[in-house]
Amino acid sequence: MDCGAEKKRTMRILPLASSVTIILIKTSILLTHLNNIRKRTAISDRIRKSKRRGKNQMKITVRFFTVLREITGKKEEKLEFTNSITLNELLDHLSRRYGRQFTDYVYNANGKPRSYLQFLINGKGLTTLEDFRTRLKEGDKVAIIPPVGGG
Repeated sequence: MDCGAEKKRTMRILPLASSVTIILIKTSILLTHLNNIRKRTAISDRIRKSKRRGKNQMKITVRFFTVLREITGKKEEKLEFTNSITLNELLDHLSRRYGRQFTDYVYNANGKPRSYLQFLINGKGLTTLEDFRTRLKEGDKVAIIPPVGGG
């Protein structure tokens, strides 16, 4: 085979390989996003089912600031849950309640809460608690605080 024909063949294959790589990356991101949605749906379903059982209700207050206040239309919200839930489950519940705008603001592309947001439970940061696995209790106050700038 001569060098010119080999070079032409290689030039036709390169754009195809590049396109396949892009498709694989986009598919991977989409599957990760769908998996996160599936997890959030399962948690919300569990919360809904537990409410139907008629057990004692646990009340939690969530405080919203700046952008989240605009998204939710509320300064704070009092929520009731039948069973103890984690902070992560609370965020999933709020995400389903307030939709894509809330989700995009709170979660990054990997489905993890954004690192620049600060989450406080009764005034304590997550580093002194059990991170997003912290179990919420009756009367807890959760604040979601965006980064603060100034000068």
